[in-house]
Amino acid sequence: MDVKRRIGACTSTPDEVRILAKYGYHFFEAHFRLLREMSEPEFQALADAVTETGLRAEGTNCFADPPMSLLESGLDELDEYLKSSLGRPKRLGAKYIVIGSGASRMILEGMSYETATQKFVAMLKRYGEIAEKNDVDIVVEPLFGKATNFITTFEEALNICRATDHPRVGCLMDFFHSYQEGEPFSVMEKAGAYLKHIHISALDRRVPGLGDIDEIKRLIEALDAIHYTGRVTLEGAVQHDFEAEMREFSTLFPLFE
Repeated sequence: MDVKRRIGACTSTPDEVRILAKYGYHFFEAHFRLLREMSEPEFQALADAVTETGLRAEGTNCFADPPMSLLESGLDELDEYLKSSLGRPKRLGAKYIVIGSGASRMILEGMSYETATQKFVAMLKRYGEIAEKNDVDIVVEPLFGKATNFITTFEEALNICRATDHPRVGCLMDFFHSYQEGEPFSVMEKAGAYLKHIHISALDRRVPGLGDIDEIKRLIEALDAIHYTGRVTLEGAVQHDFEAEMREFSTLFPLFE
């Protein structure tokens, strides 16, 4: 049986949205905080590109940055941050909000891991209710230990989601971060419905190209094993030329089917 997945890439600029549409990408993943901070003309230019191409921002990443702390802010403040920011992502077609934001979720000196977990779960429980009202999912992203000291593996993210126990709250597998942490991709087999999204890049964080076919096939085998047919966002770092690298990666789309 064929396994088909929708492929997107990260951008928040009108010109890059047009490039993704040109090469057959199915959606894009925008920068949550940048959407929040754009001037109205800047946002309208992005919205116009969405209308023109039909390519929607089905998700967002980069939820927050310092000085905002997800573990030290009050729950009402966190609620207001999400509620006041959702309008623009929804106008672009968002269906999921990724919470990575390693610097903003750092456990600071004097806070225990147990307290951090309780605070994060309390936030996610309330975010699940907000997400339900807005028809979006909240997706917790594990980040390797160089990026944060809290939720550094997929299994840890999965445990956070289980503790939250809300159908709108799940987690993603980021192949780069799990690879860097030495975590086997087979850990996804434990996730069930909590697995809501995938981030992919070459294992050195580049945009994968034709020379990475064997590596990409190995990653896809892990998705095939759990019959994952959801969205996959390319999160590789562009080295030189956005259009050239997006075009080359698009030639790998048949591998995902």
